Amino acid sequence: MSCPSRKDAFLHSVLTNYNFSHTSLTSFFSYHEVISHEHGGKVVNVAIKVNSKAPYKVKARRTEALILSLSYDASIPPKHYHSLEQIRDHADPLVPCALLKACIVASGILGITATRHDQVPYKTLAEVLKYSGGGLELVVRSTLPIGSGMGTSSILAAAILAVLKTLKGESYTTDELIYLTLEIEQMMNTGGGWQDQIGGILPGFKVSTCQLGLPIQDPEVVDTMHRLVSDATLSENALRNGDISTLGAVLSRYFKDKRFLSNTTLDHPPTVGKLLFHLEPYIEGASLAGAGGGGFLTALLKRGVNREDVVSTVKAAMNSETSQEEQDLMWAWNATVDTKGLIVQIGSECP
Repeated sequence: MSCPSRKDAFLHSVLTNYNFSHTSLTSFFSYHEVISHEHGGKVVNVAIKVNSKAPYKVKARRTEALILSLSYDASIPPKHYHSLEQIRDHADPLVPCALLKACIVASGILGITATRHDQVPYKTLAEVLKYSGGGLELVVRSTLPIGSGMGTSSILAAAILAVLKTLKGESYTTDELIYLTLEIEQMMNTGGGWQDQIGGILPGFKVSTCQLGLPIQDPEVVDTMHRLVSDATLSENALRNGDISTLGAVLSRYFKDKRFLSNTTLDHPPTVGKLLFHLEPYIEGASLAGAGGGGFLTALLKRGVNREDVVSTVKAAMNSETSQEEQDLMWAWNATVDTKGLIVQIGSECP
């Protein structure tokens, strides 16, 4: 049995231990392909643990029974598959276990490809399993809620690929894992960016770049993209120099630019506007983590401000503005920098 554990989240603008709120990070849009084509991409990100634990855990093992068993939710019975066509529907990201299926195909552990009429000499999935080493059981678990905005699919794909290749007995480099994860996004027609898996695989803070390609046209969009790339450099330098004020300003500007590009507003959801209003006296900047303007909130506290005091004050101020259910969910998360990154172990549970 092998399993990788690792942090979740990375981010582009970042926040360090000064962060407040449900998680710590944000993500500059310069990692998206269209922006990378116009200006090249540059991302500053940080790997984190949530509530002191790696949010993802992946287990894989071979079984005597010639069955492909996939499990992604502890509350739902594992799904069993019996035909090759059931594995090759991963191009639809809404299909149950689509990500797991795409990773199985891309990893090569079963020796099949994404092509329907490939040269695999076996007619049934049972035959494929028999000649590739036995049945396969893949179990994936995440402690993060849906919509966390923390690049879950890419990070999880990287973890699954690492586990399957280890189970297969095949060595791999970090670069290979990063590029293969990008291929997974294309196989599923989700066309994600290139930075999420880098943020999750590699520990701590890091800077990632890519070369520019073809230009696009809209001047206002181009200007925003240019600012996102240059702000990544500002964020990098601010981190190196311990300049919390500049880092906070970049974080808030990033949030504004992200809302412009995704056509969302600060009032969606309304609770965010209220929360930021009460946080404003205590923070240097803030942003939601998701590319579409949602997800966990990252806020960078001013120097000398105590996190627990701020939480207590803001919770009290919002008691009359939000339900108890919203309050419980809002303050249930804590983030710390992950200094280890991807971990793969054989024969035992990851910590």
